[in-house]
This record gives sequence, C-alpha cells and structure tokens, in this order.
Amino acid sequence: MLVAFVFGLLGGLIAQTSAASCPAGWDQGDFYGGDRYCYKAVDLTGLTKQARQSAVTSNYCKKFDARAYPASIHSRDEDVWVRRYGNQVGIGLYVRQCATWSKENYKWRDHTPLDYTNWWFKQPDNNGGNERHVVARLTDGSGWEDVCAGDGRDYKKLACKIDLEQELDLESM
Repeated sequence: MLVAFVFGLLGGLIAQTSAASCPAGWDQGDFYGGDRYCYKAVDLTGLTKQARQSAVTSNYCKKFDARAYPASIHSRDEDVWVRRYGNQVGIGLYVRQCATWSKENYKWRDHTPLDYTNWWFKQPDNNGGNERHVVARLTDGSGWEDVCAGDGRDYKKLACKIDLEQELDLESM
C-alpha cells in the first residue's frame, strides 16, 4: 500500500513537471485546442524597411524563442485570438519571392497546411504588384489583407507562435 502511494505521488510529480508551458512573456492560447500554443506580438517599429520586409521570410520570431515562427492560423477562434494583439498584426502567411503571385501560392512560414483563411473584402488583390505578406485587421470587417511589407501601411507588429508539441527543428536554426 505504501509502495502504491509513493508510486502514485511520484507519478503525479512527473506528470506535473513534464507538462509544457509557455516561456515568460508569451501567452498561452485561450481557445479550443489553443492550450498547446504560445503567442507573442513582437514590435517591428524599430526595424528598417528592409528588415520589416523580411521579418516573415527570415523568421524574425526565432530571435525570441528557437521554436517560434510567425503565426499560422487554423481556425476562427485562433484568428480572433491573434487579432487581440491590435490592428494590422503581421501573420506568417506569404508568397515566396521566387513564386508567381497568386492567391493559391500563399503558404504558411511554419509549413503547416493552409486549411483556414479569413480574407477581407476583395482580398488578396496584389495592389501595386508586390503584396506578398498578410496582416490580420481589426477594422473594416476584421479580415486579412495582403500588403507590401515596409511600404508604410504594413504591419508594425508580428504575431509569433510556438507549438509546444512540436520538436525543436535544429536544421532551421
């Protein structure tokens, strides 16, 4: 009986210490299935135009945690969660520079499937011929808009995301 009690106690301690949690300064997702993800909005205002343009493709989020990527969004609940960081927050959806621009060529920076979108009215439109990045808007219908990063109407924050169940990808560091 004592052995069972000690084993049960140790098992409980192991379970408590092995549960993954978010790093300091990151928010744990508060939506169905979101508890396995951590989010952080990072400020890009101090970066040069060129650095803001490459924040998604160069994975600027890795500067804050080696497991982080610009946020991919896979449900309406997650979309609402990410947009709480403010208006025009950059997300990890983009068209690679070497790819021809088309709505079908948008990809998530973390290589997850594009299984959810929330395009704003008449978006994406590639206005000006070089809109390869996406912002999540809070105003004007609360949808996504394609933008040319660094053009002045782009995002000043980038939403970053960590999947706590994903193994650290040492190849991409």
